[in-house]
Amino acid sequence: MKVKPSVRVKAITAFLLASLCVESIAAAVLGTYGRTNPTTNVVPNNFELLGTPGSGGIDTEAHLRIAAGDSAFGNYKIVGGLALRQGILANPKGWTASFRVKAGAISDGKREVNMEVRDDKNNWLMYLFNDGLYADLSGAEFVPAKIFDLDPSTDYHTYQMVMDPDGDNGKGHVTVYVDAEAVATITRTQAPKSMGHSALLRFGDLDFGDSWSNYAFVEVAGGGRGESGQHPFIVEQRDTSTLPIKVLHPQRLGTSQLPAHRTPLGKPGDYKPWIIQCKNGELLAVAMDADYSVAVPRKPYYNHALFWRSTDGGKTWGPREARVDLAGKEFAITCLSDGTLLMTAHIMGQDVNNKLGGGRWYSKIFRSTDHGRTWSEAPIGWDDEPIVHEGASDRNVVEMPDPGGSGKMTVVLGVCKGRTAEHTRLWRSWDSGMTWDKTFKPDTQGWDDVDGFFSNSVIYRMASGRLLHTVRVDDDGPYYKVPDLRKTGSQTGDSSDRTMLWVSDDNGATWNRHGKYGTFGGFGEMYFRFLRLKDERLLCTFTVRSMSTDGQPMGLRAVLSYDDGQTWNFDNDRLVLEYQTPGRNGGHFGNTIQVEDGSLVSIYSYRGPGGYTHVEAMRWRLPEPPGSSP
Repeated sequence: MKVKPSVRVKAITAFLLASLCVESIAAAVLGTYGRTNPTTNVVPNNFELLGTPGSGGIDTEAHLRIAAGDSAFGNYKIVGGLALRQGILANPKGWTASFRVKAGAISDGKREVNMEVRDDKNNWLMYLFNDGLYADLSGAEFVPAKIFDLDPSTDYHTYQMVMDPDGDNGKGHVTVYVDAEAVATITRTQAPKSMGHSALLRFGDLDFGDSWSNYAFVEVAGGGRGESGQHPFIVEQRDTSTLPIKVLHPQRLGTSQLPAHRTPLGKPGDYKPWIIQCKNGELLAVAMDADYSVAVPRKPYYNHALFWRSTDGGKTWGPREARVDLAGKEFAITCLSDGTLLMTAHIMGQDVNNKLGGGRWYSKIFRSTDHGRTWSEAPIGWDDEPIVHEGASDRNVVEMPDPGGSGKMTVVLGVCKGRTAEHTRLWRSWDSGMTWDKTFKPDTQGWDDVDGFFSNSVIYRMASGRLLHTVRVDDDGPYYKVPDLRKTGSQTGDSSDRTMLWVSDDNGATWNRHGKYGTFGGFGEMYFRFLRLKDERLLCTFTVRSMSTDGQPMGLRAVLSYDDGQTWNFDNDRLVLEYQTPGRNGGHFGNTIQVEDGSLVSIYSYRGPGGYTHVEAMRWRLPEPPGSSP
């Protein structure tokens, strides 16, 4: 993770220009997302609060909870303004209003769960009651009729009103969708008249009554269903469960594709997963809840961990576990030989759970001794600086026999502060990460780049005891251009970074480039993870984030080494594990593990329709190596 000065300046400039032009440039989308306070979270229009405010929370989804009580009400609205009136509701292609909500304990006849849009001619109102979705169809306000049967309290559903200006012989009508299924059409004759009142977007509790409603998001966008700005929850995902793995330039593998079974996990917006096998045999996958942080201007981050568990080697998976108690992003877990789990992450300066303040990011390490049910955490810091701004670490830890001959296993974690070799350390622990010796300073040959030597990286210990270490190389840094690597395409920020491979033959005390230049993979290739297979081949899983050299979309790749990482071939037998992101990169990020029956389980995120990311787990097998016995 990094923030470049040039990117920061451009972002601030763009924000200031957008802020100055909010009334002269019509917005394409307005909304509120997750736990954010609706009165402060959007540009150019914030919501007004009437009555009792909602409160941020999380169950299976981050949400704003409205529970005003039996003698109160509470709702939020945007009234008038060029952004809503002209930029959205007057759009010649229509508009789409989306509400994702779970609600219950609704009093009969009360308008406690209300979803409303008012344009220049009509009020379009939907309500939730305990037995279904209702709407005004008689031309009068607050006379609801049922349009769809469901229990709104059991799960979140996405309710949408989509205006088609050409509907009803050019008069215009609204089609109502529930989770992408059209359930009703409402004409302007059926909808109540707006009576000259201002344009309006409103949601919440309009009446006295003791209901509750959890809003995961509320959004209104210019354009019909399928236009830009429309929320991706209505996109019907295509079935990728049997999408095969491609094998490019097959030689030793002897086939051009491999069968795979893919399982979607979580919901749109989940991002950058990692997977391990716990000592009890259970698979544990972790990802980050993006909480729509990249979709909404000026919104603070609420990034936290998500877990999924499998007890059958990745064939099936349990429910999404939202762990709001584990704040951070880009989580990676290592399972030690005694079953202890150590998990690294970092937390953004804009995150509401950031304890450092001042917009400064830092890293942390979590520890669990019960297969990830409960965790302790500690920031990455020095003795004289408990929380270090720009303190980073390797994503994984590595175990090795204690060089001092104590017979104990030494756990090693690479840590750095900023970019230079001066603040680079190898933390060592002899009690499975409970305590750390932070004094050991390795020789990294004067490393100096935007990413520190131990940042965005992993260490792997070979059978010989040699350590392999991947180091991310910034596209503006001194190590980026090398004579043995050809660049294709144009640079696209940090997605164009590349990777170097370094080695150590003295347990991490000194590091040297692998080969002449340390070149490993191509431009735009990063997030390398190593796995020693049961047949002693070494599998390296990595991500293509930009400038693809293999003719495939961005995504997850893998290559094999037949000599425990001494040599690699990135052209032949190149495995294209995931290739579902044709445009902007989808994180991908993931790693691979091998389960008891020899099957492999890989995990990744990709960017699908609507621009949001999705997490999938994939179970697959490699052909047996040539000459192996059955």
